[in-house]
Amino acid sequence: MAAVTAHFQIGYGHPNQGGLRPLSTVRLEEGGRAALTFKGQKGPTWPNDLRPPVIIPAPEFVLEDALLLIAYTLRLHPEIDAMLDEIYREKLADHSSRQVETTSAIGPGDRNRLYRWLSDQTVCQWPKVGLCVYRGSALVRQAHRLGDYVPDYEVLLPAYGREFSAWTGGYTQWGDRPTDSEALP
Repeated sequence: MAAVTAHFQIGYGHPNQGGLRPLSTVRLEEGGRAALTFKGQKGPTWPNDLRPPVIIPAPEFVLEDALLLIAYTLRLHPEIDAMLDEIYREKLADHSSRQVETTSAIGPGDRNRLYRWLSDQTVCQWPKVGLCVYRGSALVRQAHRLGDYVPDYEVLLPAYGREFSAWTGGYTQWGDRPTDSEALP
């Protein structure tokens, strides 16, 4: 059974108070296979005949595949747009599925080129990206790479929590929960 294990909030930060005013969201659901879905505002030149697909990311590049989906959907880089328009149109032509598996749809050379374009700050004008990662997500081990691509970002990693397990009938707790008098960093 899949569960949301991370989500990206894409928008703009407040100039004085920080935080994020989200316009769009990308969810990462993990279970048997990971899946990335885009929800929210479409880019200004979004093609009418092509909705954002559900992306089945490469396990070692979940972060980069999520950023490609964001850049493509918000139309941030013309070369990314052109390459992915062609790939997605071909993969989604029969309309039987909204899913695109990146490992089979994009060859290694094109993948490396796309990832390089993601980090091109002269062309890719990124909004602020917030990444919230839950315990157990594949993104826990990849979140540190976000700063290689996006200049304005925040990453929220699990600090503490408690979960009930129906299998064991008990709770699992991790981290140190602060008291009211302790300040969070």
